[in-house]
Amino acid sequence: MWHYFMYKMKVLTVCKEIFELAGILIISYGGLRSIAAYVYATCTGKSIVERFWQFRTELGQSIVSGLELLVAADVISTLMHVTYEKLGIILVLIILRTLLSYVLMQEVKTVKTNLNQLPKELTASKASTARRKK
Repeated sequence: MWHYFMYKMKVLTVCKEIFELAGILIISYGGLRSIAAYVYATCTGKSIVERFWQFRTELGQSIVSGLELLVAADVISTLMHVTYEKLGIILVLIILRTLLSYVLMQEVKTVKTNLNQLPKELTASKASTARRKK
C-alpha cells in the first residue's frame, strides 16, 4: 500500500510540473510570437492601430491559455498535500485566475470586434495611403 501511495505522489508531481512548464511555455511563446508579429506588421506597413490590436489579441489569448494550465497545476498540487490552509489558498488562486481569464477573454473579444469595425483610414497601410494621395 505504501508503494502505491508513493507511486501516486510521484505521478502527481510529474503531472503538476508538466502542467506548470506547459503553462509557462505557452505564455512565453505567445509573448514572443506577439512581439514578432508586431515587428513583422511594422515592416509590412500596417497601421499602428491595427498592429496594436493584433498584438493585444494574440498576447491575451496566450496568457489565458497559459493561466488555464497553471490553475490545473495548482489543483494537482493541492490534491497531493491537502490541508484547510492550502484549500483556502487554492480557492482564492482559482477564483483570481478564473476572473483574470474571464476579463482577458472579454478583452480579446472586444479587441477582435473593434478591429473589424475600425474605419478603413485607420487600418490602411502606409503604401495604400500614399497611392490614394497620388
